[in-house]
Amino acid sequence: MMWELMKIYKIKIIFFLTICLFAIRFFNIQSGHKEIKKVMNENFLKLLTKFNIEHDGTLEDIVKKTQAQWLRKPGTERWEMDNIVVDDEAEEIFKKLGFINMVIPKESQYDYCLVLGASAPRIKNRLDFLIKIWDEGVRFNRIFVLTGQRKLDSIGDSLPHLEFYETEISTETDYIKFLVKKADFPQDLRDIICFIDTPTPRGKSRPSTDDTVKFWLEDHEPIPGSCLCISSQPFINYQDSVLKTFLLPLNFKVETVGFFDRSIFNKSIVLDSIARFLYQEKNRIQNGQAPSQLLGLS
Repeated sequence: MMWELMKIYKIKIIFFLTICLFAIRFFNIQSGHKEIKKVMNENFLKLLTKFNIEHDGTLEDIVKKTQAQWLRKPGTERWEMDNIVVDDEAEEIFKKLGFINMVIPKESQYDYCLVLGASAPRIKNRLDFLIKIWDEGVRFNRIFVLTGQRKLDSIGDSLPHLEFYETEISTETDYIKFLVKKADFPQDLRDIICFIDTPTPRGKSRPSTDDTVKFWLEDHEPIPGSCLCISSQPFINYQDSVLKTFLLPLNFKVETVGFFDRSIFNKSIVLDSIARFLYQEKNRIQNGQAPSQLLGLS
């Protein structure tokens, strides 16, 4: 009799523990618990080794370490970053990761073209790319230049004599409008250009990429469609990730393209962009979005 009672008691304990384990597993799934992912792209791992960054292989730890070592200091603009010296092997890794390559459109027709604002040399580069692909037959229903009220810097924007321009130019938007006015754009391209002049948010020195995207969505309420976004290297992967963060949940399709201009190639800026890309991808994963295949997560 005692043996039978002990047997029943043991079965009850096993059943209770099984229920507890099931409940814990169910709670983790429902609360958004995700398996820890490791970065498996060998080129990312080689780059981390190259710059002596120790990590445990997880995206979370890699983001933490690269934010600490590669990100520019708060309050520092990109043009204020020193151009570090790297060897040919590091440059080859940059190229394999897709941070110093020209990226061309995959399609010939899109609903929208979003030209992303930048410092003066880079925005000229992006407008040149727009003309290039237009001449090659790529078409859009509308072109939006996502710019803002960032004050121009005579050094950072390489514009030492702003006072000699024929019209008043004090912000990034002013300068881009000036460039478009002077550019040899076909009339049918000019007819579909619209400028999104994003105000500088309180507490910031200038609007960021995500600020300009959010302002475009709020101000124009565009119908979801396909977006070809024009950036330039080494920012294409990072800005593509930012754009997808905001636009994919609204059923837009996003593709980001642009030139690589070696004449303004700064290796510190490449590392800064990689760190920002990794951080943004971590945020996308936390929001339930599929990460970039570039990470090779497993």
